[in-house]
Amino acid sequence: MRRTMTAAITGLGLALLAACGTTSAGGDPGTDAVDAVEAAEVVEASLTIEGLPATAPATVPLNVTVLAKGTDGFPAQGAVLAAAVTRGGGRVSSATATTGADGRATFTWTPGPAPVLQRLELTWNDVAATASLDATVATPGAPTAFGDVDAFLSANGISGSTEDLAFTPDGTHLVLGVPGGLVQLDKDGNGATIALTGDPLGWALGLAYDADGVLWAADANGKALRRIDATGNVTTIADATAEPALKYPNDLAVGPGGLIILADSCLGKVLVYKPDGTLVSEKAFDPATEGGANGVAVDPAGDALWVTTENTALLCANGTDFEAVNGGLYRFALDAEGHLGDRTDVAPGLANFVDGATFDAEGNLYVMVDRAADGILLTESALLVRPAEGGDLRRFLVTTDKAMANAVFGPAAFGTQTMYLALIAIPLAVAPEARGVVKVDVGIAGGEWGQ
Repeated sequence: MRRTMTAAITGLGLALLAACGTTSAGGDPGTDAVDAVEAAEVVEASLTIEGLPATAPATVPLNVTVLAKGTDGFPAQGAVLAAAVTRGGGRVSSATATTGADGRATFTWTPGPAPVLQRLELTWNDVAATASLDATVATPGAPTAFGDVDAFLSANGISGSTEDLAFTPDGTHLVLGVPGGLVQLDKDGNGATIALTGDPLGWALGLAYDADGVLWAADANGKALRRIDATGNVTTIADATAEPALKYPNDLAVGPGGLIILADSCLGKVLVYKPDGTLVSEKAFDPATEGGANGVAVDPAGDALWVTTENTALLCANGTDFEAVNGGLYRFALDAEGHLGDRTDVAPGLANFVDGATFDAEGNLYVMVDRAADGILLTESALLVRPAEGGDLRRFLVTTDKAMANAVFGPAAFGTQTMYLALIAIPLAVAPEARGVVKVDVGIAGGEWGQ
């Protein structure tokens, strides 16, 4: 509905209306006058954003100039405009600004750190305008260390690498899978081991908590899907004796309705289970051309599963060309019962190894990729972002001496807009001590399925 508008009618205007307000030829009084008034309606009050670029560097402040016009069509002096960041994790220097004599006000807007869509909402009374741009990262940064996990593991005689991580339901600790068990870090990065009972836990490459506080683990060394209750008791839900027989469980996610979604790299499949171990659905990849299933992430809408793949030549000794760049990103339709449907090849042949994936609250997808020379030597490990609106993956972070594996957003005590990334110390690729956890400020909190 059109906003109510008023316009002053001058004495001259009244005279003109009076002159026009005679009976028309058809006998209807004032027809011409009414037509003249309707034709002369004043435009609505407006806000116009001037000179905003389509793209701008992330975290670099830029000025946003806004022109306010009243219902008389002229610049509105003294109008109080409000601004609020609604997307992208950026910030604005002031919540309000007052227009000058020319009807203009300027805000300083700093886009968020991630190379995704940024949005600033501007309002004046009931008039609104939206400023949007894409943040760019010309030179990807590097994550910062969180705690000294390597020193803690060494002091406790724990060899081997870290790989996946998950926050406890109460948000007080970050749990890491290590060979032979689990360790946890507090908000200051201090480590402690976790006591476990029941079935042995070989090496949890994938970890995720469900809504009941149960920790699920993809146990690669044990070739099993494990369930770990709040007391630390470990039970086996599926293993090498199941159908299909698990070979190298690598990652998992808890989906809608408590479904457990497991990626097995050497089996080459992604599998969906009920919590009791009943297999609901499965999809296979061709290891030679597509790699083996690695990372999994449930779409924020709950109707799709995103899967990454990796070159499995060395990991699985399956005859695949170890120099093949066959790691990619794929999307499967997912229904409420856990059945996987049609596949979309989002980014096949992306890198040698495409690892973990997670979403933020705005629906942007973050994916870890590792590129290698001769299929072995790490040349770079990068965190890429696929915007919620779709399109190509964008570079966000890069390291050359560490391999980023999986990621999770922090709870309140750890910073909801901070992403924590587990490192994997791949033999021959990076140094054995290049294990542990790093973090990065994303500016956006994690999503329901990004935890």
